[in-house]
Amino acid sequence: MGKNENKIDVVLGIDIGGTNTKFGIVSKKGELFFEKSISTSEHKEVKSFISEIKKKVFENFDSEKYNIKGIGIGAPKGNYYKGTIEEAANLPWSGVIPLWERSDSSMCSF
Repeated sequence: MGKNENKIDVVLGIDIGGTNTKFGIVSKKGELFFEKSISTSEHKEVKSFISEIKKKVFENFDSEKYNIKGIGIGAPKGNYYKGTIEEAANLPWSGVIPLWERSDSSMCSF
C-alpha cells in the first residue's frame, strides 16, 4: 500500500474579505475538518497576512491523515487568469497582489 493511500484527500478554501478572512479544510464529500477566521484589516502588509494563514492552517493540520490536493481562493477583484488580486479597494493592500504562479502551478505566497 502506498504512502498516500490511507490519507483523506482535502482542499484548502480561503475566502479573503475586507474585514475578515475565513479558511478551512474540506473533503470532496463536503466534510469540514477545520475552519478558522483571522482579521484581514489588521494586516497592513500582505506578507504578515499570508504568514498568519499558514501558521493557523499548519498548526491544526495533520499531514499524516490528510493530503491537500488543491487550494481555492476567493477575493475581491481576484483575477483568475493571472492569479492576482488587483486594486481591491476594501483590502488593506494596494496594487496588484500575486497569489498564484500559474506557470509552474505552485503557490507564490503560500
